[in-house]
Amino acid sequence: MIAKQIIKRDVSYIDNPISINVLYKNKDFTIDEINFNIDYIVASIGLKSIEAFDINKTYLISFILKKKDYAQKIAVKLIDSNWEIKDSLKNEQLINYIPIQIPISIGANDIITEKYTFVFKPNFKAFNQIIFQSLGDYAVSESQNRIVDIESVFIQEVKTENVLSAEECAKIKEFGIQAPPGFLFTINGEGFHVGRTGMFYLAEDDFIFDSIGICDNTLPFIIDYKIES
Repeated sequence: MIAKQIIKRDVSYIDNPISINVLYKNKDFTIDEINFNIDYIVASIGLKSIEAFDINKTYLISFILKKKDYAQKIAVKLIDSNWEIKDSLKNEQLINYIPIQIPISIGANDIITEKYTFVFKPNFKAFNQIIFQSLGDYAVSESQNRIVDIESVFIQEVKTENVLSAEECAKIKEFGIQAPPGFLFTINGEGFHVGRTGMFYLAEDDFIFDSIGICDNTLPFIIDYKIES
């Protein structure tokens, strides 16, 4: 095998943010409107600069969520806004599930925010919206409304071709990356984080690499890999 190395290059690993529409957010239901056994779509993000997400690409989404003084379960999904009930299969894809516990010592007027960043790869060509859904199987007091309060939403394409070509990826037999803890990268469109040791290593004889993606243009990293000779 041939050993090779990539040290952070002077290229962009993620594209500029995709232009989006915030269709609605922070929807506030009255108590009379809420059925706590039903899922509610309480925020929705549409696309402006592209018609739909590309199934051959990987995307990075980041947003800030304001925590409430009650626990929540939020499902983040891709949907096809043109889907009609007459269709045999509802087109949606779960891309993340966020359980939110009650923050410690939060008061009624306190604002606690947390930034979420993760990647997704669409499995259907017509997905053109991202929805934030408050799940109905969670115990919520009848005195509280079901709200998902998000802001600073960014969606970007992960440019995997700027790391390794598909042809070279297919030859990888061993792969390792050194980067700051928490560093986000992708293998075959799936997100991985570098752990507390600052190192990630993968060597599986039957694992096939299709693509490698880097999800941050600013942090340093070193990739060591071996390919078939």
